Amino acid sequence: MVFGHNSNLKIGGLTLHVQTEDRGAANGLIDTAVYYRGRVLHRRTSNYFDLLPLDDDREQALKLRLDEQHRTVIEEIRSGALQLNVSTLLASPGCDAQVSSAQVLVEIEGNENGQVHRAETSPQGLTLIEFDMPPISSPEATLLIRAEHPAGSGQLRFALRAKTRVPSV
Repeated sequence: MVFGHNSNLKIGGLTLHVQTEDRGAANGLIDTAVYYRGRVLHRRTSNYFDLLPLDDDREQALKLRLDEQHRTVIEEIRSGALQLNVSTLLASPGCDAQVSSAQVLVEIEGNENGQVHRAETSPQGLTLIEFDMPPISSPEATLLIRAEHPAGSGQLRFALRAKTRVPSV
């Protein structure tokens, strides 16, 4: 089972987003990222190789470890022990900047077809990528969105979970 937490944290006039997730037993990593307006300010990654292979007891230990990492990062931000440099972000255009001619790639990791969908952003920095959602065959499937431009690159990852189908009556 994949675990995770999302918390919004108000520090002064800023709202930070703290996201902690299990990257799945295939990777054996717990990843915590601190975001401000979509930009990563801090990342902390720890492994749980010592808990693999997972069983019920080790899965519970993993959940406790993930909870503790998320709580620790939040407490370090609140106490000032974790210094985040948001001043440079406040002075820069940030993610609201329009980037034309960026290459955008979308793929579903953990499905059988392995298709990558691509598009280029317009002069306004926008693009639309539409595709049929493939069947999710892995409990650790991930939606990966990556943007690449000579000025920089970035990516977003979202854990996907297949919904249990309810039989129609």
